[in-house]
Amino acid sequence: MESPQLFEDLTTATLTGWVDADAYLQGVAINHDTMPAMFIHHPTIENSRIDHTDFTPMQTERFEASDCVFKHCDFANVDLSEAAFYRVVFDQCRFVGTNLTQMYAANVQFVDCQMSLVWAPEATFKTVDCLRCRLDGGELSRAQTAKLTLTDCASMAWGYWVLS
Repeated sequence: MESPQLFEDLTTATLTGWVDADAYLQGVAINHDTMPAMFIHHPTIENSRIDHTDFTPMQTERFEASDCVFKHCDFANVDLSEAAFYRVVFDQCRFVGTNLTQMYAANVQFVDCQMSLVWAPEATFKTVDCLRCRLDGGELSRAQTAKLTLTDCASMAWGYWVLS
């Protein structure tokens, strides 16, 4: 598993700045922010740390994150279909009801995340670790899994966590 490569000196930023910066942010620290309720085409964030941030108003197409750490962030019910994540850590994030259809994830860790009712058919998981996550009622049909590891994950009912 490759770890995210964060810049040593991160610049403080806001998600409003993401919208104003042609949907591209690199080397930023975002803390206690809320995503503006507007559509963004292919928003990309790299080499950054995002803490205690609410992404639930996000309307996006092809979200991409590389070399990032998201901690205590809320992605509940967000449409992240066709998203791409490379060397990303999601620590104590909320993905309840999130649409991850056709998502691509490589070298990604989900740690202590709430992932109930995640919808991820046809997603690709390439070296992805889920550690102590809640996974009940999720859908992973037709997912491609090259080293998807579920460790100490809780599930009341596995729902459609069918891997193929």
